Amino acid sequence: MLFYGVNGTVLLQWGSGGTSWLCIKSPTQRTPSSNSGGTLNSCNGMLSLDVLAFLAANPGALGQPIHAGQVFHAQTWFRDPPSFKTTNLSDGLTWVLCP
Repeated sequence: MLFYGVNGTVLLQWGSGGTSWLCIKSPTQRTPSSNSGGTLNSCNGMLSLDVLAFLAANPGALGQPIHAGQVFHAQTWFRDPPSFKTTNLSDGLTWVLCP
C-alpha cells in the first residue's frame, strides 16, 4: 500500500529494533492496497499509482485542492513476514507537482 503526506518528512524507526524507517510526517493519506506482483523471496515486485487520477477520484483526499508547486512525500508499507514487525516500509520519495 502506498501512503503519502504533504506536511514534510520525519525519521522514526519502524518498531523498536526494526530495520526500516517511517519518513512521512502526519497526517498521511492511504491509497487502496494492491498486489506488487513480486515473486516470493525475490524482492522484484512493483507498485504504481496515478496520483492525479487518485486525487480526481477522491476530492476529500489529503492535499486537495492540488496546486502547482505542492510537495508530496510518499512511501510504501508492505508485508514482510521474516521482518521484525512482519511488515516493512520502503524508502521515501518526494516530488513537486508541476503545472
